[in-house]
Amino acid sequence: MDYEAAKSVLLDRLAVAEGTLKEGDLKGLFHKKKLMSEFLASGALVLVGGMYRAEGALLEGLEARRQAILARQEAERIEAERARAEAARLAAEREAERKRIADAMNRAFQAFREQRESIATISGLVKALGIRKSMLERGLAVLPIASCVDAKGGTWYDLHEAKAHREQLLSFSTVKTTFLATCLGVTPQTVRRRLQTLDIRPWSQGGIHRSSLYLWRDVRVLFPEPIPELSVLEAEFEEKKQAAKEAKEAKEAKKRQALIEKQERDRQQLMAMFPIVARATWPQPIVSVGATNSGKTHTAIEALAAAPSGVYLAPLRLLAWEIYERLNAQGVPCDLVTGEEVIRTPNARHQAATVEMFRPTEEQIIVLDEAQMAADPQRGGAWTRVLTHAQAKTLYLCCAPEALPLLQRFVSVLGYPPPTVQHHQRLCPLQLHDALFPIEKPTESCIYIVFSRIDALVLKSYFEEQKNIPTSVLYGALPPDVRRAQAERFLRGETRICVATDALGMGMNLPARYIAFTTLHKFDGKQRRLLTPAEVQQIAGRAGRFGWHEFGAVGACSPDVQHDLQHLFSATVQKPTTLRITPTLQELEMLAGSLQDRLAYWAELRAIPSSFQSLLSPCDTRPLIELAAMIPLDMQRALGLERCLAFVQAPVSRETLSYWGQCVHSFLHHDEFPLPDEISLPKRSSEPSRELLALERAVGERELFLWLAHRPLFAHAVTSADIDEMTEQKHTLSQRMDALLCRAKLQQKKTCKSCGKALAPLSWERFCDRCYETPYDF
Repeated sequence: MDYEAAKSVLLDRLAVAEGTLKEGDLKGLFHKKKLMSEFLASGALVLVGGMYRAEGALLEGLEARRQAILARQEAERIEAERARAEAARLAAEREAERKRIADAMNRAFQAFREQRESIATISGLVKALGIRKSMLERGLAVLPIASCVDAKGGTWYDLHEAKAHREQLLSFSTVKTTFLATCLGVTPQTVRRRLQTLDIRPWSQGGIHRSSLYLWRDVRVLFPEPIPELSVLEAEFEEKKQAAKEAKEAKEAKKRQALIEKQERDRQQLMAMFPIVARATWPQPIVSVGATNSGKTHTAIEALAAAPSGVYLAPLRLLAWEIYERLNAQGVPCDLVTGEEVIRTPNARHQAATVEMFRPTEEQIIVLDEAQMAADPQRGGAWTRVLTHAQAKTLYLCCAPEALPLLQRFVSVLGYPPPTVQHHQRLCPLQLHDALFPIEKPTESCIYIVFSRIDALVLKSYFEEQKNIPTSVLYGALPPDVRRAQAERFLRGETRICVATDALGMGMNLPARYIAFTTLHKFDGKQRRLLTPAEVQQIAGRAGRFGWHEFGAVGACSPDVQHDLQHLFSATVQKPTTLRITPTLQELEMLAGSLQDRLAYWAELRAIPSSFQSLLSPCDTRPLIELAAMIPLDMQRALGLERCLAFVQAPVSRETLSYWGQCVHSFLHHDEFPLPDEISLPKRSSEPSRELLALERAVGERELFLWLAHRPLFAHAVTSADIDEMTEQKHTLSQRMDALLCRAKLQQKKTCKSCGKALAPLSWERFCDRCYETPYDF
């Protein structure tokens, strides 16, 4: 603010303050001390009793300024009064004009009313004439029917004239091409051609899913003389429409009845060949019941080792490997048969296999581990097949307590002798830990439970890089031998902490003093849900092991998880209601259509004999249907049903889906399987997480090749040299993967998808708090 500007502002302020200003008000006029000093030094202001007073020329200027302000204010007041008077005058003129127009309209309406015997609004015409409002509006806009508008804007019509023009008003009704076609007995295409020939255009053009509308007065020419009344045609059309509807319903009902009869015939045929046959003798069942780490499987394995011959059926390859090595170490020759490995031992009369590899043969003893898995929606059919086809003197069923009633009922209905039940109590006490297991202060000899591969690797990186603690890691995508190597390092003390997914719950004999849940929610492929009590208790049972620890403790990493864990840990486990069955090749051959259609139809039929209706239910065929849908129908016909079924039963993951497709196409066109491509690793060694992902994919492809190679249907598509080479490559890659997990800092972190900021290791959010709260800029 310069001197002159400050002077002008000061005059205004002095005028308001009646010639004086306080020191604080004066200082408020200036932003620079130097400018204020110059203004005071001019002598224009005199300090009197703490107040500044204007003197000399400044005072004269102040008075002149005050007089100017007063004059301007008076002029503005006069102008405002004049504007208000003008506005009032205009408003009065508008009101007078409105009244004049209303009076004129009232006089005209009264005159119209006096001239006409009766008048009515359009609503009154609808009632008097029995014509739809839309039809009247179209006709009244064209026909010369007298009308008048009242003062309120309502339109009145001469009722007598409207009645006289009723037929003409009816001609403004709209009809569709389908209506015309039905009345004329021709197709809609014929009607459209005739209308186009006569240059009759629709009154309203229909959209993609709507018919065009025509005025009746325009299309009457299509009918021969005498032209029937529209009301008669509409009545006939409704009759024909109703008759067509009834005929359609009758046809659909007949079709549904035929479908029901066909389904019943197919169901009866399938039930006639239901894969359960009566036998004179059944194995003696021994049900070994107990919680995790109760020794129920140990008892069965001892009986297996003492028998002249027998088969151990495991839920996972890792367990089959463990029993295979255990029996051979005890001097009992044993073969290993899994989907990916077949290892023959000289003079072996025992076999350790995965349950899907079961083949009905005469054995002395069969041990079916984790028999409660017979109720699993996807894999349960393999366990049920063992129960229905087992040929042995003794059948050991190792199961959880909640599955005992269902298994007892099922073997009883099958015809088994009364089972012997052996109850096993947990040998090592298991308790809920009161204190938390925070990851900021890791507890040694503890397994931290997560539920995804990325969480497992992130938490391993956190412990090793932030806390400098060697850590083992276990998750489903790791090959069994890598998981076993990681577990052995934890047991030997080379690593002090283990991070594992729920793959630990079954098939991993990995004792640890503590189990700590980082979360109790998992994504099951459809949604993120809370774990069931059975899932929690199965995982928690891995804490503590007899001979290793005095007790086992289960806890959580945060208070909210601990709260839910207290409920789930002690909750009653829901008992399974039905066992699952899978379709056989013979059953699918009886059905028609593509493989995916047959699988869906088989599940829909539920062809289960009445005696088993309450005990059995079809398995979930959706994963098989999804794979089958990827094989075109012509390829399915060329491959044959049996080979197609074998292909869709292969262990395919998202990472190996592309290679699976190559195998299907190559087998069809070249009658041989392609070998997996050479592994492509990142060029920079500073990317261990990418290298690990590449190794997982490479091992998965080789395991898929070996699974297909060991199927008798595809034996001619591979050579023994290829099998040996892929087995050796798989072993080498697994060793490389294990070494990578041991030596490399994976530098795996969770980051915000928007800004890249590092997130907490246990965070399941995809964005940081700041980005989550920031609105999108569209």
